[in-house]
Amino acid sequence: LTIVDPALVQSGLQEAWLEQVIRDDSGYSWLRLEGRRPMLIHTDPLIDSDELSGFVVATGEIVQHRLRPPELHTIDQVASSIAKNGIGKITLRCSLDPDVHPTIQRRLDRELKQIEGSKGFMVDIDLERSSGTQSLYVVCKE
Repeated sequence: LTIVDPALVQSGLQEAWLEQVIRDDSGYSWLRLEGRRPMLIHTDPLIDSDELSGFVVATGEIVQHRLRPPELHTIDQVASSIAKNGIGKITLRCSLDPDVHPTIQRRLDRELKQIEGSKGFMVDIDLERSSGTQSLYVVCKE
């Protein structure tokens, strides 16, 4: 999963960029094209190129999904499950209440401080269900 710079999408050049970073035999789909965090899901890692990677905000392999956002009372459970996936530093790139987002980020940083592991990030993806829209929280290992 890759979060791309919204300027790439606003310029209309995302398809030309895709032709350069996606292997011919890879599957991909845009999960979100609008907003602050345009997201692309793909089956293989992107082709690494200095001039093209400038449009990548974050990219990683999906290692976990959660049905609930991280909350102050669930920090220890969230940190534990993230650590089990080999992640020692997580960046929250999901829509959370701005009043608690910094506190949740700080508490996760503190919980994971002793964990040796990779960097990771968490995003939210809206899924359309017959019962309405549901958010899925996806953890990616960079």
